[in-house]
Amino acid sequence: MSSIVLRIVLVRSSVDPKQDDKITVRRVDNNLEATYYDSNSGIRQKILLTHTGLDAYVRLICKLYMTDDEPVKSLQFDFLGFPSYIISKEALTKGVISTLQEVAAVVSESVFADYSEGCYCDMPKLTPLSREDKWDSEAWDRNH
Repeated sequence: MSSIVLRIVLVRSSVDPKQDDKITVRRVDNNLEATYYDSNSGIRQKILLTHTGLDAYVRLICKLYMTDDEPVKSLQFDFLGFPSYIISKEALTKGVISTLQEVAAVVSESVFADYSEGCYCDMPKLTPLSREDKWDSEAWDRNH
């Protein structure tokens, strides 16, 4: 079971949390899976993000919130390893969005610290050649 990397609560009512929509982002293999739960319909929707897509996803959620004609009261961001952060539409600025993206990038980097894109794990360690060394392809072919 994977742990939650980010939870976003779209706060509709401070009285009844059951009315709030929720987004959870989890690591799934070398990607991130974002699940959106719509409290009105009870429907869950999932999308897959690349391991570098969390900051763009956060930026887009914020932009949608800023331009929504009927927005929720506030957004609550719960990033792994960071304190909970709640913001209203009036307080959400480009600077705040940029900061949230930076946090998302730090979290993503931490969550994928064990992931090496293009990993050549099965290759032996490379040995530096001196300028005098010559490549002997026939010897290499015989030994491999």
